[in-house]
Amino acid sequence: MSQQINRKRTRLTVLHVSGNLAAIMGDYDQARTNLQEAFILGEELGERMESLWCRAKLGGLVINQGNLVEARQLLVQSTKEFQADGTVVGVVFTLERLASLYVTKPELAIRLVGWADAAHLQISDPRPSIEQADVDKIIAACIVKMGEVAFSDAYDEGQKMTMDEAVALALGTN
Repeated sequence: MSQQINRKRTRLTVLHVSGNLAAIMGDYDQARTNLQEAFILGEELGERMESLWCRAKLGGLVINQGNLVEARQLLVQSTKEFQADGTVVGVVFTLERLASLYVTKPELAIRLVGWADAAHLQISDPRPSIEQADVDKIIAACIVKMGEVAFSDAYDEGQKMTMDEAVALALGTN
């Protein structure tokens, strides 16, 4: 039984990593298949954090597939669980992806980006360059919609928020 569990844990890791790689390579269907399977396997094995990260990454991936309703559901649930666990880097990850869903509400999106930037500095966890490219797209789209002065004001407001305030803003509970 121990060997079987260890094989499943190894499979979980392989599925998670290969799902991430498939997403980077633009093979969103394969990435989704792997991340979904990893999520389910993580739940089955009681690997809460691994499963939670798979769900969060799946939420970000589904954005690229154009299913914004499903993406929001996955990201909101992941945000709540990361927040409950006190996993700041997880909340940062999910709120950055939620910000991309809110570019039609640029002040909201940029406040979330401002908070995420401040949080990255506070926890000494720089944003990976592949993720920075996505945030740069959010910033560019919002500057076009709101102008640089309003952008700067909203960004500064975001940097002053607490994690709880940022989550409430992102989830519409403020």
